[in-house]
Amino acid sequence: MIQPCGPPLNAKTRRTIAAKIAMSHVHFADINPGTTHRHLGSYRVFSLAEDPSKLRDIASLYINFGFGQPVQAPVVETLPSEKEWKASLINSAVELGILIFQTATLNPLKYPYTAQGLELAGETILERYMSRLERECGLFIREVVEICFVNSYRSKSSRLEERIVAEVASALDYFTKHE
Repeated sequence: MIQPCGPPLNAKTRRTIAAKIAMSHVHFADINPGTTHRHLGSYRVFSLAEDPSKLRDIASLYINFGFGQPVQAPVVETLPSEKEWKASLINSAVELGILIFQTATLNPLKYPYTAQGLELAGETILERYMSRLERECGLFIREVVEICFVNSYRSKSSRLEERIVAEVASALDYFTKHE
């Protein structure tokens, strides 16, 4: 979990962590073709502070995808059809929007780590939490999260999805370095 023991993270630190998470989506796009879920529990933050409860300067963000850990191979009796395979693919822009929301508000959501679970979590954020997000984090963060959930690109190519993730990551990185 991103929130350390001790006092809650300030807004700037949360935005910086969100920017690092967004950049990780860009850097790991090639090794995550759309089937490995990156959820809040996959991220660990290491601090430059001697006392880990006083997280001020972020030294690095560690992402735990489970690489290098033994995993029992699933028993597959039949291969999925092309339609089933496409339905199981993760929309990385939606996934990133959910992660940014949770990091910026320190409000972890419980949802199934499936393509349908991501869609449901995204809809929940849009319907219930956008005004809270703007109140707590500002208009910029609200707009960044909203762009991740835009429906007009979802049926288009994955290249457009990758471009949205890259633009969101770039905007967050720029914003946190110049605020």
